[in-house]
Amino acid sequence: MNTPNDIVVKSDGSIYFTDSAGGLHLPGHQGQDLQRHLEYEGVFRLDPETSALTLLVDDMDFPNGLCFSEDERILYVNDSRRAHIRAFEIQDDGTVNEGPVFTEFAGNRSGNRRWH
Repeated sequence: MNTPNDIVVKSDGSIYFTDSAGGLHLPGHQGQDLQRHLEYEGVFRLDPETSALTLLVDDMDFPNGLCFSEDERILYVNDSRRAHIRAFEIQDDGTVNEGPVFTEFAGNRSGNRRWH
């Protein structure tokens, strides 16, 4: 893991969480100095029965914040650096689909800007 950040628990006990490298940024350490544990920043699922850990998403720049739709069929994940939220359909086995962009942030207000 890099630095697991946000977590949500589905009613069946499945644990979904983001794993960004945000906690690895130390003063004076950037770029090559950043000691990453994984080459990607992902979204994972922990199975409540087997404790198996499954990588669900590995194509985000900075997954940071997630939640379920009210019926728990959609997992919304914020990709902060790309300034958008993706919506993933949760499959019967707990995995997710490709996750199209649900909404993009716009404007210069705090929280709406793309950041690096």
